Amino acid sequence: MIKVTLYYEDNTLDYSNPPSKDVFVKNEEEFWEKYNSSNEYIKCEDELEGAYSVYLKKDKIMEIWVEKIIGD
Repeated sequence: MIKVTLYYEDNTLDYSNPPSKDVFVKNEEEFWEKYNSSNEYIKCEDELEGAYSVYLKKDKIMEIWVEKIIGD
């Protein structure tokens, strides 16, 4: 499993610690297919809400980090 962390712009927050959302996918290719789709939003996990999902507008994303989760 791959964890992708999306750091995004939020004018109301401090940029010394930019806000982020996570996306969990089977492999990196699956993430890039979702990211490069024609949809202007990408579905992310919401750590505060548990199993619920949130949608992040792609044009707000500043940085993308891809990390393989150990054990998968």
